[in-house]
Amino acid sequence: MFDRGYFRGRGRIVRYERAHPLPERSRLGPAADVEAVAAERQTYRNLCYLLLAIPIGIVYQFGLTLGFLGAIFAVVLVGIPILLCTIVGARYLAAFERRLANRLLTTDIRRPADR
Repeated sequence: MFDRGYFRGRGRIVRYERAHPLPERSRLGPAADVEAVAAERQTYRNLCYLLLAIPIGIVYQFGLTLGFLGAIFAVVLVGIPILLCTIVGARYLAAFERRLANRLLTTDIRRPADR
């Protein structure tokens, strides 16, 4: 069963197709809706992703701060290797984040094409 339709996005009409239609509202009330969400496996995968985002975000902040210092020290040629390592490391971190989102959030984020 597919949910199909069109929507306007960025000045053009986009066609979408969703494999699983949105669930209907429960007639039993909001408590039943909360129970239904709590029983889904995806809820806990989303929660795991959010809990992992906290320490990973701290590591990202440290790495980008180090890269910013590398840009400042590039004037005296010491920061150029630091800056290059930060740029390469950012690509690896983006690949890690993409794999993490694909597995935990069940998305399909593909690797961007290199130019």
